[in-house]
Parts: sequence; structure tokens; C-alpha cells
Amino acid sequence: MFMTTLDVNSSRINYALGKKASGDFADKRGVTSPANKTPADKIECVKKHINRFPRYISHYTRHYSQKEYLSGVSGINDMYRLYVQKCELVGVEPVGNWVYRNVFNTQFNLSFHMPKTDTCKKCDVFKVSLAAAATDEEKGNIRTEWDDHLELAERRRAKLNADKARAKADKNVAVFSYDLQKSKALPYLNTNEVYYKRQLAFYNCGIHDCGTGCGYFRMWHEGVASRGSGEIASCLWHWVKTLQERNQLPQYLIGFADSCGGKNRNINIALFWQYVLQHLPCQQVDQVFMVSGHSFLPSDEDFGVDEKQKKEI
Repeated sequence: MFMTTLDVNSSRINYALGKKASGDFADKRGVTSPANKTPADKIECVKKHINRFPRYISHYTRHYSQKEYLSGVSGINDMYRLYVQKCELVGVEPVGNWVYRNVFNTQFNLSFHMPKTDTCKKCDVFKVSLAAAATDEEKGNIRTEWDDHLELAERRRAKLNADKARAKADKNVAVFSYDLQKSKALPYLNTNEVYYKRQLAFYNCGIHDCGTGCGYFRMWHEGVASRGSGEIASCLWHWVKTLQERNQLPQYLIGFADSCGGKNRNINIALFWQYVLQHLPCQQVDQVFMVSGHSFLPSDEDFGVDEKQKKEI
């Protein structure tokens, strides 16, 4: 009757009584390691190899994300290939690709590609808000604000195009754009050892003369100076002084730049243009800031040519 009620057989009851008599009720499940489990020393070797790669923190996302970014490798398969080569050199059997990938994904907060910083934050917010809006009135208000934002961006773009045409027709007007290119790592090599080294950061401030269509690069490395507004002002000063020495400095300067507060949109750049007006034969300087996220400038075209040439090396 008892076994029928609990739906058990006599063997299970006898097993339980035997355990009671011996006094051993410890749960021994999972105590014995499986035969295919990766040894702890090999897992530690994988972690040490991953830690050898230099890491970078995104300047734009460090306030809300602790994720770090790897430079010089394209993905986990690339890292695993280097890991296998290292194991072959020291005569150690490597772990499988799946084990290496599992350690990377579960014990590290790393990624291979820096987050996009040229996307418009306001457009992203408008898009999410529009999708989450509950009423037609709320959607209409969001759409109106979004349209105003895009209209402002189009007006700035139209002014840039109009001023470019003006500079080509009037020699007394110089229209230019300036921006700081993405930092480069030197030396530019593809050897395996480079993946484990911290390379020298190389900076490039590009200035594009829209009247002549010529681009000018001002370059330096991190051992010489940083990449703040002071360095940007120094590059601009060198450029306008070069124009003056060539007797090509016009009376009217119109500069276009993005809205980055650390580099362009700050008191240092404003004071620099005031200094230019006081010490050079210029009558007027206009500084125009493009709408954030919609700031593709002629300088970026020069940077594109530079990156294309770099790939051909």
C-alpha cells in the first residue's frame, strides 16, 4: 500500500534504508570532474593570452559603459590563431576554439570595434521616443521637433555649400573646414608581435581650403603634445601664417567645424580667432559649427584619401 501510494519500488526503499544505516546522506553529484573538462591551468593560460592585447577605453561611452576595446585584431578567430601559434612555439597543446571563445565572452568585457560616434544622438532619441509614443498628439510633437532638428542641419549644410561657391568666386574670402582625424597607431605593421604592444598614438589635424580644394595636414605624436583645443589652435595659426607668407591671406575667413566642445567649440578657439584679428590683416572671422551627427566636412574627404592610401601600403 505504501509503495503504491508513493509510486516507488522496493529497490529505492532498500537504497534509502542502507543510506540511513550508514549515516551517509551527502549529495555526491557533480563531485567527480568530467573527463572532458578543460584543466584550470589551460584556462588561466587563455586568460593571460587575452590580457596581453592592449585595450582602449572609448572617450564617448566611458561614462556609462565599462567595456574596453581591442585594437589591431579583427575578431576572436584572429586572436585564437595567434594563441595557437604561441602554444606551438612553447610546445603546449592549445584548447579548442570554442573554449577560447567561451572564456573571452564570459570572463571579459571586451569588444573589437569602437562604438560609432558620428551618429546623431538627438535623432536616435527621437526615433526611440517616436516608437514608444502612445498617442497621436505625442507622436506629432516628436515629429515636429525632429523635423526642426533636421531642418537646422540642412541649413548649416546649405550655408557650407553656398560659402564654398563664394570662396571660389571671391579671392577676398577663404572658406575652410578643420577637424582632427582618428588617432593612428604607429608603426603600421602586421607582424604578430605588434598585437601585444602598446603603439605610439599619432595625431593629424586636417584643414581643407574649400576655395582651392587643397587639404593640409598638421601631424604630431603623443610624445610632442596632446590633442586638445590648444593644439587645434596651433595648427590653425600655422596655416593662416603660411597664407600670409604667401600673400594669400584674405580679409574674410569662414571656418566650419563639428560641435565637439573639447576641440572646437570652446573659449580657447574663440580667443584664438580674436588674436588672429588683432595680429593679422583680417577684418572678419566667422566660425560655423555643424549640427552634431550631421557634420560631414570636406576635411573628412581628405581623411578618406589618406586611409585609402594607408591600405595600399
